[in-house]
Amino acid sequence: MVRHAELAAELAASPAADGVRTAVGPGPAPGTWRVSVAARDREGLFASICGALSLTGLDIMGADAFDAHGGVAIDVFIVRSDTRAAIDTATWAAFDRHLHAALADPGGLAARLAERQSHYPAKARVRTRFAVRDSGVYATAVEVRAADRVGLLYDLALAFAQTGLQIHWARALTKDGVARDVFHVTDEFGEPVDDPGVIGHLAMRIRERA
Repeated sequence: MVRHAELAAELAASPAADGVRTAVGPGPAPGTWRVSVAARDREGLFASICGALSLTGLDIMGADAFDAHGGVAIDVFIVRSDTRAAIDTATWAAFDRHLHAALADPGGLAARLAERQSHYPAKARVRTRFAVRDSGVYATAVEVRAADRVGLLYDLALAFAQTGLQIHWARALTKDGVARDVFHVTDEFGEPVDDPGVIGHLAMRIRERA
């Protein structure tokens, strides 16, 4: 938490409107890493970070999104290698390049991910399932079950952004090629989502992208 506060303070003091700060450390399990990203909040930020991680060859196991003061958002990801390549300093340098490129050109990110996805097809054949429930806290829980593949979390996060919803917490779990992801989301006013029309549009976008 101290490091997160430092990242947010560094970014808030920066004059650059598109600035970003990252910190990397060991994750909770062997072979995993914790990646913290502080950036000026904008539509699709969470999706852009997910896309940059995927382009770097990293598998996202879990994620938390936090709102900070001064318009700075902090997102924390637990990742592991999605290939046989070892994770080293070159990996993080590549992630930094992909992240800055993604924030500067979201359309270019989508094109690069589509190319990567063409080389790495889905790992299973399952029908996408979508469910909404009361999370019991401040947000609405959205559960998605889909075939795991490169960029899946990016596509799901983009579906939420395009529907005008904010992701406050996410957990990505994969077993036998099937992703079982849970998102806690709110509307643009920070309230739980209970509008059937919004939920319907979200379900349509998720099924289209997953």
